[in-house]
Amino acid sequence: MATIVKEPNLKEELPEEASILSPEILGSTLNSQQPPQNPTTSPPRNNRRMPSTPHMPLALSPSAPRWDGRARNLRTYIRLIERMLAAMEITDEQQKLRWLTEYVDPDINDQWTSFEEYTRGDWDGFMGHLKSEYPEITTEEQGSMDQLRRLC
Repeated sequence: MATIVKEPNLKEELPEEASILSPEILGSTLNSQQPPQNPTTSPPRNNRRMPSTPHMPLALSPSAPRWDGRARNLRTYIRLIERMLAAMEITDEQQKLRWLTEYVDPDINDQWTSFEEYTRGDWDGFMGHLKSEYPEITTEEQGSMDQLRRLC
């Protein structure tokens, strides 16, 4: 059984002083207050959800990327972050570095954020520094190219 909500009569609820107001002012005052919608006469709502603005996941959220700390998996982590940054249209190098370090272990975060390239906001320089710290990144890239050449 539907409950019918009676719309209040706003003219009756105005103080006596309001009667000296001009009809234009009185009308604008009345129109600025929106009474509750009667559920039986309300227009149907569109239940489709609007697409949300893409965003980078929070560090502790289940959808956040993770790096397990193993050097052999670092390249995969970097590629994932790069794809996410591209999807979010994040191009500022300092922001890119911030997001790259957001999802790593706190000790690694401290180490990476102390790199001079991080402080300068130099993405390419930072990647070069990571390659010197983790030579497996370069080895993996070379290994992948060698494997590809053998297949072709």
